[in-house]
Amino acid sequence: MNSSFSFRRFGTYFLYDLREVWKNNSKAFYIFGGSGVMLYVVWVLFSLVFTQTWTAPVIWARAGVFGLAVCGLSLYYARMYGFLTERKAGSQYLMLPASTGEKFASMIVISIIVVPIVFTAIYLALDGAITLLDKTAGSSLIAGIGEIKSGFNKMVEAEGDGFVISFGWFIISIVISSIENLLYFLLGGLIFKKWKIAGSIGVSLLIGIIFGNIFGLIVTGDGFEYWTKLLEADPEGISRQILIWSNVICGLISAGLATGIYFRIKTIKH
Repeated sequence: MNSSFSFRRFGTYFLYDLREVWKNNSKAFYIFGGSGVMLYVVWVLFSLVFTQTWTAPVIWARAGVFGLAVCGLSLYYARMYGFLTERKAGSQYLMLPASTGEKFASMIVISIIVVPIVFTAIYLALDGAITLLDKTAGSSLIAGIGEIKSGFNKMVEAEGDGFVISFGWFIISIVISSIENLLYFLLGGLIFKKWKIAGSIGVSLLIGIIFGNIFGLIVTGDGFEYWTKLLEADPEGISRQILIWSNVICGLISAGLATGIYFRIKTIKH
């Protein structure tokens, strides 16, 4: 197989890969995307049993389940391409007429762009249908986004450009952190042959403990007094700098994870 990147061949392979991902994982996508409907059914049933009234889940409950579904989907990424570690399925994957770069690009586009968009669209569409058909549910999550935007405009008027910059970095932080999590579990699924999700979580906890202790040593004692004085002197500026540097670090980690995924695809053997 030619190791160069061909956009024409990539397009053909991408459509094939997209169909395979959907065929093998559509049930999971429906479960995560439809978790708001499951919440609605359970909530209404409990309401009928305990209060004898028909009451739909309020917006904060549906938003909370959306967050839990996002976490569940992130964990599921360890299984989405996990078949590559299996002898039969993995060997068939290696024989596909596409270069490593094309397979890697397809995997990244599907994992970071396509699946999150499809999942979010399914969840928000079903949430909108619930609020449209059942007025006890109140406003939809999409309408809630509109309320957030209105509140954002008010904060801009009150705080000025500084708030816009800080809020922008906050949004970037959410996006980069989400990409980092997805890439981490995607790589974990390619590394662990068994216990893919559990293994990925275990390594994540171990890393968290190590860096948590390091951070604890930095901010305790004299270090705590140093950071306290900095925050007191310029709380907004220091907070923004911390947010910016955390985004830079997360970006570098994401790049490292993506590199690890590429070389894992390139070197995988059975």
